[in-house]
Amino acid sequence: MSGIGGGAAVLATALFLGKTVTEKIADGATKVVESRLRRIEDRNKTTFAFASAVDTDLRTRRIAVYAELWENTGLLPMWPWNTALEYRDLQQFTLDLRDWYFKRGGLFLSTGARDAYFAVQKSINAVLADHRTGAVAEADYGTIRENCSALRTELAEDILSRRNAPKVGSENG
Repeated sequence: MSGIGGGAAVLATALFLGKTVTEKIADGATKVVESRLRRIEDRNKTTFAFASAVDTDLRTRRIAVYAELWENTGLLPMWPWNTALEYRDLQQFTLDLRDWYFKRGGLFLSTGARDAYFAVQKSINAVLADHRTGAVAEADYGTIRENCSALRTELAEDILSRRNAPKVGSENG
């Protein structure tokens, strides 16, 4: 019996040591995983902070240069139409837009805003290919004005100026 009792004690000791070793291995693995997760979390926080700072800086820079472009497109308003607009004004307009693009703001255009800018330039140049003098025809005016409006929409979206204001004092807090 003592052999059986001694064997049981050895088995119990082995089980206890096995359990202890397993717990230490598990604790070590948990610490390694937690450490890696903290590093990943820190890296993600840093990346997010950097991206947020870049986004805020870009939006701030865009506001200044987009305001100039917005103002330039006022040459072709919807209300009231600029009935005094002549084709030579469009020639100057396309040059002014080009100068703005290369000297001030083209670098800041998003893909959508850049595409809209090019659509304005293409519509002006298509009209100017057929007409060089006199008052701008209604159809030409309308085409260019619509492209200018689409450009302004893209500009506003880039700087988030047409978002609804956050609701203050909502039910949730």
